[in-house]
Formats: sequence, structure tokens, C-alpha cells
Amino acid sequence: MQARTLEVFEDLGIATDAVDAGQRLGAFNVHSDGRPVARLPFEGLDSPYPFTLALEQNETERLLATRLRELGVTVERGVELNALRQDVAGVAVELEHAGERGERLRVGFVAGCDGAHSSVRHLLGLPFEGAAYEEDLLLGDVRLDWGLPHDEAHGFVSAGELLAVVPLANGLCRLIATRPSQPAGVERAEADVLAELQAMVRRLGPPVTSIGETVWLGRFRIHRRMVSRMREGGSSSRATPHTSTAP
Repeated sequence: MQARTLEVFEDLGIATDAVDAGQRLGAFNVHSDGRPVARLPFEGLDSPYPFTLALEQNETERLLATRLRELGVTVERGVELNALRQDVAGVAVELEHAGERGERLRVGFVAGCDGAHSSVRHLLGLPFEGAAYEEDLLLGDVRLDWGLPHDEAHGFVSAGELLAVVPLANGLCRLIATRPSQPAGVERAEADVLAELQAMVRRLGPPVTSIGETVWLGRFRIHRRMVSRMREGGSSSRATPHTSTAP
């Protein structure tokens, strides 16, 4: 989380809670073929938050949801958007709640913040142009046995491989590693992901570095995609906003 994000969080009244829950990182270090080659310090940033903050997504969501409740907004989970129809007065939506309870609402607007498989985008028929990057990413929240400081992030590169280490507030580190993409339909077991991360830590990390406790492992691909336009229609309606998340 960058300084500007924390400045926005300050406007929302949650910056202090975010900093308290996260891990301050004072610099980012680059290592190439086992040697330190660059250090990017953050203390010179012209901001009340001259650092990068490592904060897990679930903690960020918790802080935002708590602030919304304080403002009288209820976030409903497990709600699916099945249909929407725009007219000059606003938007009519059909929702399905967990347990198959349906609901119809009229709202002033609908925001398509529901990710790569956006129901809003599909229902509007907006193209999602672009492609996936060639590399897959491996992720892991682990405890590292090594001697580098826990208040700075590190990137290790060698022969086209990249391993990033981002310390977290709970004493763990988030590992982010690139690898060549797998053929379509090929899935790797969790044990395979851990084995690949362990091998990369041994190849790219400092000597005598190993993975201890493992809390979470994952893999995904990054897409460079964009909708053709950011707004479809419009209304001056003042209908009550209704906030839901993707199921």
C-alpha cells in the first residue's frame, strides 16, 4: 500500500488503523545473482506516510467494512446480480441472495467493481479487451529463516527469474515469484507450489535461507485488460445506494 493510498485512507478516517494493523517498509532492495545492487528508501517521500505499508487484503476489507458500518452502510455478501435495466430514472436490478431469495430494487447507479468476471460488465455487454501476461505467479505466506531485516522489502532476480519478499506484520513474509506459464488445463498441487518456491528461495535468496512455517499458498495469472469505456448511460437520480459484493 503506497503513501497516496494512505492519504486517501486518512480522508476516510482509517489511516491510523491501517498503519497499526500493517507492517511499515522503509525501503525496497534489489538483488541480482546473489548480490545487492540497489536500495530504494521511502523516507524522502513528501507525504505524512513516507513508507510502504504491507497490509493483507482481508485486513484492508475489514477496515473498510467497519468504516462503512459506522457511516450507516451495510455490505451484503453472497448476493448475485442477475439482471439490470437502465432508464432515465435510474437502474432496475434483480438480485439473488444466498438461500435463493430474490430481490428487485431501483437504484441511482450500479458500479462494476466485481472483478475479472464482472456480472455488471457482462450484463452491459462491454468488451474486456487485452490478454494475459506470459508468466504465472506463485504466492506464499511463509515464515522465512534468514538474516535480512523485516522492515524492508526485497526483490531477487537472476536469469529471467524474479522472487519478491514482502514482510508482513504477523512475522510472516509474502513471497511472489514468476514462472513460465503452464499449458492450458494443467494445474499444480499445493505441494508443487511449495516445492517451486523452496527451490527459488534456494537459488535466488541469500545463503542459508529456507522456508519454515507455511500458512497459505496460491497461484494466478495477471491480465492486461480494459473495458472499452468506463461509463454506460447515466442518471441524475438520487435513489438510495445499495452496496453488495460479488458472491
